[in-house]
Amino acid sequence: MSAGLSGPPPADYTSYVLALEWQPQWSLRACPGSASADPRLIAAMAGSLGAWARQNLSLHGLWPEYTNASAHAGWRWPQWCNASRLDYRVCEREEGLDGCQPTEQALADYNVSGRWQSWAIEYAFGSLAAHEWSKHGSCSPSAEQQPAQLEYWSWQEEAVRVAAAGHGSRLVSASAGGAVRRADLLAAFERDTGGRAVALRCEDACRLSQVWLGFRAEPATLRPLLDPDHAVAVSGGSCGQCVAVAIAAWSGCPRRATFDRALAIAAGALLGLGLLVCALPPLRQRAAYLARTLRPAAPLGRSLAMSPAPLAGEKRVVQLQDLDVRSPRTRRYVEGLLAADPHELPPPPTLRAAGGAAAG
Repeated sequence: MSAGLSGPPPADYTSYVLALEWQPQWSLRACPGSASADPRLIAAMAGSLGAWARQNLSLHGLWPEYTNASAHAGWRWPQWCNASRLDYRVCEREEGLDGCQPTEQALADYNVSGRWQSWAIEYAFGSLAAHEWSKHGSCSPSAEQQPAQLEYWSWQEEAVRVAAAGHGSRLVSASAGGAVRRADLLAAFERDTGGRAVALRCEDACRLSQVWLGFRAEPATLRPLLDPDHAVAVSGGSCGQCVAVAIAAWSGCPRRATFDRALAIAAGALLGLGLLVCALPPLRQRAAYLARTLRPAAPLGRSLAMSPAPLAGEKRVVQLQDLDVRSPRTRRYVEGLLAADPHELPPPPTLRAAGGAAAG
């Protein structure tokens, strides 16, 4: 069950969680074959617009929080708030609705190369902006203001730029492609929060995915106070069992095992087809020979009756009359015919007729 309270009025909270994501790890979930595959995001990560994201922590979100959950019936944060212009709980069910999206003015101002397309690449090329606005931004004062949203987006920008200059973010950037002791990473970020606890989020065996920092909101305006003196402790870390934390470098999407298997199957099929093509001429010759020499004289059943059709130049013509086709000896002989060269046929065995008498 979520610890977030859906549907409260906006502007009723006391602090924020600044969530930063390490994009080289986070973007793997956008690779082909995953549930969140996003080719636009992968293309952006590989190009010039991905330069910041490949080397610096990127913005995930700025989330209003209740500093004292007990004062809010145990709820830890507000979400999908009920503003006068829209009850954003509808966005919890369908984020694609018009009111759940960033406004045109917000997109024009922020979805540019120096802003989202730099430090919030999933906002620019993914669907994260709509989610962050409808779930978290709807609880900020911007949900009741015109022009809508712009103040909230500006607070996000200020927060990510302050964090990027901090000790923790710079250590992450310097360690890209390597690893750093978890204790050292925590100590670096806690220098930026005045010693208050931060949350390191890991996935895939101690690979850094996110960093969460907490800051108080200015009481009158709810603007985030982004200095160590106003930091608050946050929980939710998942790197606690890690001695060292890997800071992945972006090298593109890994090759999928399914693709490798498909490639192997295709190669095997082509090889099999080639062998079949090579074998067709001898098979056709043998089939023609058998068609000429073994003419069915009666329906197949308990007995197999064949009459000879000798060809000029052949050493031997096979004649099978009323043979018990279930006889192992007969079966071996017929198999020998199929396997032998037409001019090197084995001699026929002594065969028994269906009634048990010798057939000669």
